[in-house]
Formats: sequence, structure tokens, C-alpha cells
Amino acid sequence: MMIALVALVMFSCKENPYIGGPGEDNPQIPDTIPVLIPDTDGIEISIDSAYTIVNALPANATSAEIYKIRGEISLVKTNPFLIPSSYTNVDFEIIPIGATNTNKKVVAYRSWGLNNVAFRNRSQVPLAGTIATFRGHLTKYNNAPELKGYDNSEHCFITSWENPTFITSPLPSCSAPEEGELSCTQAADTAKLGRSKKYQTKGKVVGMLEFSTGYGNAQILITDGQKTLLAYRSWAAEGNKKFTSKDQLMIGDEITIEGMLTVYNNFPQIATGCYLVKSNNPNWQAQFMQQ
Repeated sequence: MMIALVALVMFSCKENPYIGGPGEDNPQIPDTIPVLIPDTDGIEISIDSAYTIVNALPANATSAEIYKIRGEISLVKTNPFLIPSSYTNVDFEIIPIGATNTNKKVVAYRSWGLNNVAFRNRSQVPLAGTIATFRGHLTKYNNAPELKGYDNSEHCFITSWENPTFITSPLPSCSAPEEGELSCTQAADTAKLGRSKKYQTKGKVVGMLEFSTGYGNAQILITDGQKTLLAYRSWAAEGNKKFTSKDQLMIGDEITIEGMLTVYNNFPQIATGCYLVKSNNPNWQAQFMQQ
């Protein structure tokens, strides 16, 4: 019965094109978060146990058993702003809750959202730091456990979450850029020109796809209320200075990031190697603001 329901959802989840295109706000997409339906199906295991299980599987095999794994989302590998124009599923990486060493992780491959429902807008995608339980079958990929559907007719999915953070809709506005800074709208337009120089872009943090005190960098979504950019693996400050605490970067902070502007998957991006030069977050200022 579960397989039949999954198949029905899969063949009925085709969405209309994303009005306005990636990087732009779309008030026509409702800000709706699914209501949790309790799910008791699946064997609850730890991330450590997932390694033991996949190491015992034959090569390229998928477990017949269904497992449920609870952990902290450390990486959202699919940009929520590409939903549903390009995707209705998301790849996540989950690690033990509170871990700073991300060597042990489980990939939730092409996961659907809460209650086995396809993601229908960006506001339904839980961001980095959310505690979530994922349900699916296990396989081994790149020497690590991967949670997935048993075959192409199924997806793994989220059964529950705690303290979730989401991208709000409509997007919040940001104060005007200062001299020498670009707004997110200006930066998004400039990125399309392919100029090989660094720019400073000001925006408000609306989400983090990754925040790693282990690596010391973060993937940050910033907006001016009109257009949004992804700062890819930004450092805390110039000179590859690392983030050392989660309170140094919070949703709602107004920050300025310096880096090269580019476009990836049709979405404007501040390229890897970028870094914060300003923030209104006092915890960031205390460590990184030049005196």
C-alpha cells in the first residue's frame, strides 16, 4: 500500500515552472509547512550503526529493511530556490547531533519532505542545523551510508523534525548598501556579466545550507528582499579565518561579503573563497572586526 501511495505521489507531483525564475522572490508560492503525521514504520538506528549495516551489504546492494535515522542536517546539497522549477527532492547530509567532526555522515539521497510528500516550494526545505529523522533503505555509496528509496519508484523522506529553520516568504528586506557595496539585486545582475573581479555584496541572511565549525566556513543565502545570492563556502573573515561558533552567523544578520560573482545552475552566487567584511552580529564583531 505504501509503494502504491508513493507511486501515486511521484506521477502527480509535476509542478508549473517557477514564476520569476531562480534568485527572485515569488509571492505566488504559498508559505506552507506540512503537518506531522506520526510514522512508526522502520527500524531506528544511529549513524554509527548505519556504517556497520552498509559494510555488511554485498556490493551495490540495497537493504530490504527500512531504517529511520535521526541526526543534525549539516548540509543541504540542493538549493531550495531551485524548487520546484528544477527539483522536487533534496539531497541532505546528516551527522550526529552536535558533532563538529563531519567524517561520519549519512546522505539522504533525493529525499522528499515531511510525510513522504514532494517539496513544493523553498519554504518547506529544512535548513542546516535542523534536527530531523529520515526514513528509507540503506546502501553504500562512496564508502559512506546512503539513505534512499528501494528503487526508482520510491524516495527516502523526513518523518519528523525538531527546531526546524526555513526560508521565510516573502523574503525580508535589507537596509541600503553603503558606498562601494552592491545590493543583492545589483550583484545578481552583475553576476550575469561574468566580470573577473571581486565585489562587496550586502544582504540579510535568510538561511544556511551548511555551517561547519569543523571546516570553519558556511554556505549562506542572503537577500535584499528582491533577489537572493548563495555565498558558497564563505569564510568568517579575510585570510581564511574560520567560523568557530554558531552564534557568529545567524538568520536575520545583515552582512557584507566580498568575493567573485558568478552564476551556477542559473542561480547567482558569490564564489568559493569569499569572506565576510561586515556584520551587525556582535558575536562576529567581537572576534573579527578590525580595531
